[in-house]
Amino acid sequence: MAAAVADRVRWFCQKSPLSTGAAACALCPSVTGYLRHIDAQWTRCVNDELNIVKDPVVAQEARWGRGILERSREPTLDRGMRVGRLDLGSGRVSPAAEQEGGTLSKKTGRPLTRERILDCALKLIDDQGLSGFSIRGLGDKLGVKGMAVYYYFPSKTDIIDALIGELMGRVDFAPDATDWLTRMRRLHASMREVLLEHPSLLPAVILRPFNTAPAVNVTETVLDILLNAGFDETSALHAYQALRAYVLGYTLTETVGLLSDPPSWDNRERMRIEDYGDHGFFRILQVIPAAAVFKHDEDFAAGLETMLSGLQSSLRQSTLPPPESAPLVGESRWLSE
Repeated sequence: MAAAVADRVRWFCQKSPLSTGAAACALCPSVTGYLRHIDAQWTRCVNDELNIVKDPVVAQEARWGRGILERSREPTLDRGMRVGRLDLGSGRVSPAAEQEGGTLSKKTGRPLTRERILDCALKLIDDQGLSGFSIRGLGDKLGVKGMAVYYYFPSKTDIIDALIGELMGRVDFAPDATDWLTRMRRLHASMREVLLEHPSLLPAVILRPFNTAPAVNVTETVLDILLNAGFDETSALHAYQALRAYVLGYTLTETVGLLSDPPSWDNRERMRIEDYGDHGFFRILQVIPAAAVFKHDEDFAAGLETMLSGLQSSLRQSTLPPPESAPLVGESRWLSE
């Protein structure tokens, strides 16, 4: 694979109108491996050299490729140096390159960036659900080849994890709250509000661990509040798990509704409302009118308050001094003598 990329890069330098007709390049082995991600895009240039200048995306890649190859011939090139958009030591995109942007979109002419990918991915999931989300579809929406997305994210799962992190980064931690109960109340209410903005992502938030920095920060903050309030490590962990389960579970139930399907889930066995009576599900039919006017904000707040009150009561019990043991029969008279 690397040899094929090297051959194509050499072809660029010899055949491209942007080239000065230089001889075949002595490609640095380190660079060879890091050029793999543009293999799919450069194939088009190899097969149709006449479009190199006409296509601005291809022209940009050609100029970038020539720049990397020219630097690879410098005798002072070290493995840890940054060349073009790549750090030769790690193979990652350099911060400066990420700010400048990468491949240009055919549709908009805008450079491809991590932020644009996440913004577009979130819109696709909102519109099509998780089941309809794919790297190919994301690339089409961005106006680039799907392979270009892998330059920034190794997999679709990494994109979803990053989106979860983006949402959790919007949670209000209520640092100005005067007590731990108020802060926990506001923090978890804010989490629900953030999740309700993108309900199609909810199944992923429930199934995926919080493994990005913004998401882990939520866990860290909740545990910090609980431990500072006086809970021990085990009690704080139990409280965190219970509160997270309540927020995620309630929000999913709220989004789904009483008779609906979860966002983006395909349910071919779904019953129609008129089928409920045929199966004897009369209690559900009885509460449907009440469900139509149900006030979720008040219901969520009431449930959260019940949990927090229980935690407060548990904390008080754990901090009370142990009761003094009652004296034995006759012990008090003996002590008084």
